[in-house]
Amino acid sequence: MQTKHKNLFDTTAEMPVDDIPYIFNPFALSDTVPDKKIIVGLTIFLLSFLNASQAQSFQTHPGSWNIINVKLTVNEKWSLFVEPQLRSLSFYNQFHYFEIKAGATYNLNSNFALTTGLGSYNTYSEGGNFKMPIKQKEIRTWAQLVMKQHLKVIKFEHRYRAEQRFTNHGYRNRFRYRLHAIVPINNRKVVPKTFYAAVWNEIFFTNLLRFSNAIVSFLAVGMK
Repeated sequence: MQTKHKNLFDTTAEMPVDDIPYIFNPFALSDTVPDKKIIVGLTIFLLSFLNASQAQSFQTHPGSWNIINVKLTVNEKWSLFVEPQLRSLSFYNQFHYFEIKAGATYNLNSNFALTTGLGSYNTYSEGGNFKMPIKQKEIRTWAQLVMKQHLKVIKFEHRYRAEQRFTNHGYRNRFRYRLHAIVPINNRKVVPKTFYAAVWNEIFFTNLLRFSNAIVSFLAVGMK
């Protein structure tokens, strides 16, 4: 029986998932960080990838998604970040995707922040470790505005991002809006030892005829 493999985390597809680790990064929940402090976060996901056969039967097998977050707070206004990611279709085998991105954030005030970034995103062929040929090679730049709001105990974050994507298949623009909400469970604020629920919904736009190309929702529970 011939099996067709569907890669849920193929970045050549229009369904984007590159921001999911944000939910699990406890440092993203902190509004104040001491000056000139370097924060390093390591996140490892064990993911399940889907195989769909022509007979409409389904199988799953684990993959991995590895992220390292490095943030340097220069002062109350400026911070820098670097984030490499490595993904595999099997459990630490068949590595098919690598990205590295870096950027700078400027805090206008406690509720508004501007960020600009640059990244390299590489998707390889399936069936081996970094198997050639490369399916998609991309250099991406972006600019974004983040606005924070508080409604009683709920913290909202609105993120507006414009991306410029230079790929081996040509140039593309992409525009994104994400609404992110964090609800503390056992405290009125997200302080150490606080359980919280986080949910976000993001919509992606292009300047092409197919104007909206993805809507992504995500729900998680964590502890700071």
